[in-house]
Amino acid sequence: PAIQLKNEIKAHAAITDESTSTIIHSTLRTYPLSDAGQHPTNEPLMLMIQRQRTTETVDADGRLPDKLRKTYRDEGFI
Repeated sequence: PAIQLKNEIKAHAAITDESTSTIIHSTLRTYPLSDAGQHPTNEPLMLMIQRQRTTETVDADGRLPDKLRKTYRDEGFI
């Protein structure tokens, strides 16, 4: 169960912009309490999520990617 939990958290972190705590909470809700002793603590899970996420980099001209130049409503602000 612990390996499956880690794999689900990694997959979730790679495809969503949700906060770290939200990812952990939503994933842990699906696991039975009887397996709670086998799960790692929150700190290693948080580090795993942060390592899984990619950082956005500037392009060759030093400009931000389009994703970071718009608000969540697709309004340009840069």
